[in-house]
Amino acid sequence: TWHYIEIYYDLGTDLASDSRIVIHVDGVVVFDQTDQFFDGIFMQPGIWDTVRLSTVTATPPTPYTSIDDLYVTESLDFLGDIYVDAVFPNATGNANQLDTDLGAGGVNNYQRVDDGITINDADYVTSDVLDEKDLYNFEDIVGSDEVLAVQISARAQKIGNATRKLAIVARGGSPTTEVDSADKVVPSSFSFRHEVMELDPAADLWTPSVFNATEFGVKGR
Repeated sequence: TWHYIEIYYDLGTDLASDSRIVIHVDGVVVFDQTDQFFDGIFMQPGIWDTVRLSTVTATPPTPYTSIDDLYVTESLDFLGDIYVDAVFPNATGNANQLDTDLGAGGVNNYQRVDDGITINDADYVTSDVLDEKDLYNFEDIVGSDEVLAVQISARAQKIGNATRKLAIVARGGSPTTEVDSADKVVPSSFSFRHEVMELDPAADLWTPSVFNATEFGVKGR
């Protein structure tokens, strides 16, 4: 049985007096309690920086938990039953400057980073030139549902000991605007770097049509 669970956590400014927990299950309030005690070891007052997902084990039987879509927001509102739609590069965009694992001059760079659910770190794009970038078209999202936010994810690895950085780039909106994320340090082994955009590149609310017309990519920094 699937249920939609939302949890509001306010750690307050001290260990108990103004803290609050509210839990909704399928849109219904099932728990609303203030003055909850936080031990000050695992949860410091006013600091909330980790989400841990777990399950309860009983024998017999041994239950399991499946989680389909997770959102975390600083909003004070409960967003209701939402879903996360994963889409992947499907065409070259406005910039095609990076090299690929096959060498320089590749015309289909997006095909080296369109792995989908199964990740292949053996094909990639690469650059050691400051501000070189690639932009890609992505698969369309279908329907007219509200788009609350967009997360762009880049999986990256540096070569050598020097500090390397990248920026995640988005190009779209009206008027067409290109924006870079803050620089993100690239690790020495493959790891994801994410950027969440609650507004489109022109600083307007996302819509499905605007998203479908927006290109995303990476830039060497």
